[in-house]
Amino acid sequence: MTARFARMRKPPIEELQPDGLPDEFPVPNPDENDEPPKQIGWAKMPRKTSAVLR
Repeated sequence: MTARFARMRKPPIEELQPDGLPDEFPVPNPDENDEPPKQIGWAKMPRKTSAVLR
């Protein structure tokens, strides 16, 4: 392996994860969010986007 490819090699996964992170991440409760997801209407989209989708 040449030096150029040795520099491009990714570090092991263990080095990418910093220590001290909690094992479980908090999951948001879906019941707390009463609002339905907002959708963008076709009239509000730019003309380029709607022309491409035709």
